[in-house]
Amino acid sequence: MAIEIDISRVPLDKRTDLRFVQIFNKIQNKLLNDQSFEEVCIHEGSHLLYFIQNGVDVFRVEGPFISYDAQADAQADPFDFGVATVRAVNWGSEFKRLDPVRKIHVMAIVCVAGEIGTRVLLGRSRGKGSGFGDREKFDWICKKAGIHKPHWAPIWKAAQKHVRRDLQRPEIQSGIRLAADEVKRLLLESAR
Repeated sequence: MAIEIDISRVPLDKRTDLRFVQIFNKIQNKLLNDQSFEEVCIHEGSHLLYFIQNGVDVFRVEGPFISYDAQADAQADPFDFGVATVRAVNWGSEFKRLDPVRKIHVMAIVCVAGEIGTRVLLGRSRGKGSGFGDREKFDWICKKAGIHKPHWAPIWKAAQKHVRRDLQRPEIQSGIRLAADEVKRLLLESAR
């Protein structure tokens, strides 16, 4: 069963753009290759486990998608895309009661979990460094929260250390695999 790539946010005239075609083919190849699809599910399952551990009581799995930003077209990359993403829909009351600094640390842990979970469980990573925009997402969160840039890297490194230590525990690895199965189920269900 083929999973459809949502291109509804790409104008018709941009669907022939070479950059769009390359991204579309890249996503399609990841969806059709069992090993790549497993990496995607483990990566997103890692985020999901840490979302749940840190108080997300409602989440949504989205993807795959490609969108187009006309304002960014003057720049090198007007297309945003993802094979899959897990979004927090509702943070539970425990998270909401945390002080702002602790919230940033929790978000760093959630963001780094995908790359590190993939590396530990599969012995490889999906991409260089942060894993398909995870670091960029964290930087955006810090900027929005008013945290000055020199503080971002130490928070990120502490989160990496936390997740690496966590992933030495078999129950965390099992939890990620269960979360990855849920991501896979939801992606395949969306194809029906």
